[in-house]
Amino acid sequence: MWIKTDPDEAADLIEAICCGSMRAIEMQRECVCPQWESTPMFKISLLVWIILGTALAGSAVISVLVVPSLAAEAMKNIPFAVLIGFAAGMPLSYLVARKIGASSTR
Repeated sequence: MWIKTDPDEAADLIEAICCGSMRAIEMQRECVCPQWESTPMFKISLLVWIILGTALAGSAVISVLVVPSLAAEAMKNIPFAVLIGFAAGMPLSYLVARKIGASSTR
């Protein structure tokens, strides 16, 4: 189950988080899908995304600085280039992680 749908349970979770009780930690663990967090594919994909997203964002920033029409408004274009680079890295990192996972099972 991804999120709590019962309003009473959600209110209990908010109250427990505000009070800092140990019950809040237990309730939060129930809200998140444990299968997704524990898979090696997710961990590999996250590591690949950090590296690949940084490389793509850096390449996008360099391309903004090299193209004269984009470099004229670099302060406006660089944040967009970084966001596009990191966003493009997400699906690519999943594909790379799948390839790594497929080659390790052989």
